[in-house]
Amino acid sequence: MIRVNCCLFLRVLALLTVVEATKEKVLQQIDGERVDFCVVGAGPSGLQLAQHFQSTSASYVVLERGAGAGNFYTKFPIHGTLISINKKYTGNSNAEFNLRHDWNSILTSVDKSNGTDFAFTDYSDEYFPKSEILLTYLNEYATHFDLQIAYNTEVKMVTRESEASDFELKLEPNPGFDLKCGIVVWAGGLGMPRSFEVS
Repeated sequence: MIRVNCCLFLRVLALLTVVEATKEKVLQQIDGERVDFCVVGAGPSGLQLAQHFQSTSASYVVLERGAGAGNFYTKFPIHGTLISINKKYTGNSNAEFNLRHDWNSILTSVDKSNGTDFAFTDYSDEYFPKSEILLTYLNEYATHFDLQIAYNTEVKMVTRESEASDFELKLEPNPGFDLKCGIVVWAGGLGMPRSFEVS
């Protein structure tokens, strides 16, 4: 177990060394330009959407507040074990049936018979895998597909003058321009845990 955690740590560390350079490259590419889609959040849904935009050559950018993809999973679940199943061996040769028992893989292509060519089941044999393994998977997915993600970039405000105009996003830290995009997709996870008073 210690060996696996050490290997996962080294893989994540290697991925995070390119984060700041990636952010600068992405923001320089869109400096003052309009993009078709702004995706806020680099969790599983944001990454899948980005990969589909990239496969259709749409102009897009993913804006992630954290230092890497899947930032939510650095804190949650608190016990560190996912409740999404990862049944690697189903005893069935039907790819669609098998994908229904793999709740963590991100779909990559409708042309693939199993829906993905980057399976989470290649990362873990555990039925309820650890969140750190999902973090590694998500970051390697983003790197593998060279997704346009600006990490450590928080969306502070989204405005739009009229229905006919583009959305303007104010970012922090401020890159020196407001990002303009045709459509904003909010794929952010839980921002603040909700607490309720019980009396």
